[in-house]
Amino acid sequence: MSAITTTQFSVDGTAVKIASSQGSPLEVHIHSKGQVFISGTSAVTSSTGLQLDNGDKTILTIPDNTELWCIANGGTYTVQVMAITL
Repeated sequence: MSAITTTQFSVDGTAVKIASSQGSPLEVHIHSKGQVFISGTSAVTSSTGLQLDNGDKTILTIPDNTELWCIANGGTYTVQVMAITL
């Protein structure tokens, strides 16, 4: 059964978990309100993460038992996330 959740995160220089799949894969829609970087590990940095700039949107499908983490580069920004259980 599909479920949809939406959440906003305040992201700064400390890694924040923005999505976590438990039991089923997730389709994750991400909208960045500033320069942030995302990765599958809490060790995400501006050198290792996927860069999203202000206004960027992306959709990722993550497998079961996977997490997405986010960190900002030089500020505090809002990241909006919609997760759909597949």
